[in-house]
Amino acid sequence: MPIGSRPNKGYGNGGHDLGKSIMVSFPAHELHLINELDRLAHLEMTTKSQFLRRCIRRESAKVEEQIGRRHSVV
Repeated sequence: MPIGSRPNKGYGNGGHDLGKSIMVSFPAHELHLINELDRLAHLEMTTKSQFLRRCIRRESAKVEEQIGRRHSVV
């Protein structure tokens, strides 16, 4: 009998997981970005994970500002 995968019980579902991991892939022609990620994270004195989360928050805020501005003009 095949063994199924373990259901992912997050913190809100009674589990003890407090976060989630993802895998980020880089195509061969952009492998240099991995070194750049290391360098930028080091300059901000953060981990790569924390640096990526900060970048996502910054970009999200920019988009929200643009969308808000666009909707308020109409």
